[in-house]
Parts: sequence; structure tokens; C-alpha cells
Amino acid sequence: MKVFGWFYISVYCISALLSLVTSFIRDLEPLNNTVSAPVGLLSLVVFILAYVGTFASRKIFLYLSGLYMLMVGFGLVLIVLLFSKLGASLRSQEITLEFFQEQFVWFAPVHWAFTIAWLLMSVYGIVAYSKA
Repeated sequence: MKVFGWFYISVYCISALLSLVTSFIRDLEPLNNTVSAPVGLLSLVVFILAYVGTFASRKIFLYLSGLYMLMVGFGLVLIVLLFSKLGASLRSQEITLEFFQEQFVWFAPVHWAFTIAWLLMSVYGIVAYSKA
């Protein structure tokens, strides 16, 4: 399970770094979305495995995957808010960071708060798991 733990932490960190870079280079959004979707599914699996106690360092993986699940949940809430605001015209829209910022004035600070938390959690995961 140690190898799987390192695999998850590595993918988690790569996804966090890619998200940071995408915040500045918008052309990377399709790649970021492609990477983030499997990480979200993997985070769900890791959260369940950590919850049932499969990992020796259970707390680390609950924190890492818990933050990711929180971000996914926030994204789902944003989609519901957008759908209630724009209705059927949302289907013809490309959903990007820029689009979220146009629709919600408060999105940018929340985006950066999540990104910074994600990066800090990545560092925590590496440090804590290397000591475990």
C-alpha cells in the first residue's frame, strides 16, 4: 500500500501544480481538466480506503482526498448556480476559469484560496508520508 500511497501523492501534487500553471496559462485548461478528472475519481477511492483504515497513515490521506472532494463539491455547486442563473444557454457555453470569473465576482479569491490550500496540502502530504 506504500507504493499506492506515493502514487496518489505524486498524482495529487502534479495535478495541483498543473492547476497553478493553468491559472496563468489558460491554454492548458483542456490538459488540466483531463488530468483532474481521474484524480477526482482516485481521490474518492483513496478517501474510502483511508476511511476504512487501509492506509497506515490514514490521517494524511483523509486530509488530502478530503480537500479534493471539497473542491469537487464546490465545483458541482458552482455548476448548479450557473445552471440556475443561465438556464439552457449554459449548455452552449465553454466552462473555463475565465467564464467562472465573469459570472461570479467572488470566484477569483476562492479559486486562489483553494489553489494555495491544495499546494500546501501537497507539501504536507510529501513531508508527512515520508516520515510515516
